[in-house]
Amino acid sequence: MAVTPERPSNLRTLGAVHDSDRDRLAFVRAVTQHLGEGVGAMDREGRLTFLNRAAETMLGWPEEALLGERIHDLVHHQRADGTPLPAEECPMRDAISKGETVRIEDDVLTRRDGTMFPVSYICSPIYSGVDIVGAVLAFRDMTDYRRDEQERERIFEAERAARQRLAFLAEASETLASSLDYSTTVARVAHLAVPRIADWCAVDVLEADGSLQRVATAHVDPAKVQMALEFAERYPTEPDPERGVYKVIRTGKTDVFPEIPEELIVQVAVDEEHLALIRSIGMRSVMLVPLTARGRTFGRSHSSRPSPGATSAMMTLRSPRTSRVVRRSRSTMRGSSGNG
Repeated sequence: MAVTPERPSNLRTLGAVHDSDRDRLAFVRAVTQHLGEGVGAMDREGRLTFLNRAAETMLGWPEEALLGERIHDLVHHQRADGTPLPAEECPMRDAISKGETVRIEDDVLTRRDGTMFPVSYICSPIYSGVDIVGAVLAFRDMTDYRRDEQERERIFEAERAARQRLAFLAEASETLASSLDYSTTVARVAHLAVPRIADWCAVDVLEADGSLQRVATAHVDPAKVQMALEFAERYPTEPDPERGVYKVIRTGKTDVFPEIPEELIVQVAVDEEHLALIRSIGMRSVMLVPLTARGRTFGRSHSSRPSPGATSAMMTLRSPRTSRVVRRSRSTMRGSSGNG
């Protein structure tokens, strides 16, 4: 909300300032007018006595409109969350009341149009002899810095996710090479995926009759593993070749759902109990990855809440090594059962 000051009739800009102080302000004006930082000065009551051009630009106020006005009431009256900042809690008051230099790295000022912008500032007392006659405020618009900081955080998060994916790939490859027992091997890989790149990971294998057999389940909450197994048993996936699991198996292509809206959950639920189970498992996003060998898809990996970039890491589960291990070990198991 834009604020228009009501000017006291007994104040007339710099005319209220003593001649010696006016000379001092003239010097300050000449020095600061071309600085990139905003600079302002106030008297003991917090009324503005000077504002440089950079401050005018940042605040959207011309100096003449603010001279004699309480600067706190116009540009520093609210916190970053929009709640009021009472004048008695304003850190700038300490510069005048206590004679202390105040340095604040994370605050906001309010523009003339009511919008806020992040600032860091220094507020120091102004002395005339031994008496404090006011304070000078120097502030910097931190918008670009905050934007750069967010970009740095984004890059750091991307690098952290990449390191997690590499660690997952390394351990998954080592696991795949360590055993011929496919149920043990795939279960280990599923557990490696949780919680590094997903909250929940399940692996299903396509049987000869077209049904899916759950061979591995991992969840970030161990108490929910049994719930997930019961869920799969009570509500088996419908063999619809145009969507979901069977579509991934038919096409051999990964399917990613970055967000699962509530209306979709309601749509796929077959009854109220099914709906309650889906919600309790807590699926927010899903990635379905096919398991392929020699051009043929024979299963899929299902991960819920995949982390950024998880698709490339989960591709391990459809790599030639994974497929060979699962296919070879399944063949071994079938041969052993046949001989028995």
